[in-house]
Amino acid sequence: MHSLPHHPFVDYPTYYVHPTYTNDKHITKQFFNCIDEQEKLLNERKRETQKLKELKPEQRYPKIRVSHQVFKELKAIQEEKGYKSFGEVVKKLLNRYGEDIRISTPSSLPSCN
Repeated sequence: MHSLPHHPFVDYPTYYVHPTYTNDKHITKQFFNCIDEQEKLLNERKRETQKLKELKPEQRYPKIRVSHQVFKELKAIQEEKGYKSFGEVVKKLLNRYGEDIRISTPSSLPSCN
């Protein structure tokens, strides 16, 4: 029996494995198909993001149903502040509402941190 070479840092012998090459065209075709599918998916994602960027702000945000009086108030705020869309007005109002909640919490309560 012949002895196998030992690696200097490992106790067990090292085996040399010959690489096997295949001429099977079916396997290579599957690999190329996978590459094509990945490229198609990436291109579709790019198109979707471009479509979202091209949309106006009113089209990006979901539609909100409000009464006529609230609509007039939002329209007045939009004209007064110079906002471009109702979505921007609603976003600013929600941010302001969140700040009011944080300000109105009493400081004497212990924090949960």
